Amino acid sequence: MVMLENKNIARLEHLEQAAADSGLDPARLVDDYNSRSQQLFQKDLELRAQYGVRGFPAVFFVNGASNQILVYGSKPYENYEAAIRELAPSAEKRQALAGEDLFDRYPTLTTKEYSVITGVSMQEAEHILTALEQKGAIQKQPVKNGVLWRNPHPGTLVKPRPQRVSDMNPVCA
Repeated sequence: MVMLENKNIARLEHLEQAAADSGLDPARLVDDYNSRSQQLFQKDLELRAQYGVRGFPAVFFVNGASNQILVYGSKPYENYEAAIRELAPSAEKRQALAGEDLFDRYPTLTTKEYSVITGVSMQEAEHILTALEQKGAIQKQPVKNGVLWRNPHPGTLVKPRPQRVSDMNPVCA
């Protein structure tokens, strides 16, 4: 909602609607926002300083021996893969989903995301995505900085993802 509909996330009514659309309790969001948000934000800033986070996004990779690597800022996929390989050298890379199956897992993707995940060129990704759109499997939505490809039936075929790192296999995907 926020990105696709160009909503201002600084406005509480947009956050409240996003909470409702996501299945969260909008009344609790408003209550927390008005009562605890500043205190919790300060704790976040302290935690950021404690862990040395200097950019956004910040992703921590930690292995069983508590070794960790921080990847921060907008980095290419290869940086995340390298962090995993360093911490889990025996991890095996699996073949990524493709075509409609990829949209079962991720309801929206950019052409670049599709290209990186599937390992095809941007030109080939555009060709594949256009073909999927023409057969009605996905929809093309122009956005400010390009195109967003989306599953026209979000939530109907989405496969569950692990909720905790401990639920995941040490595999790069």
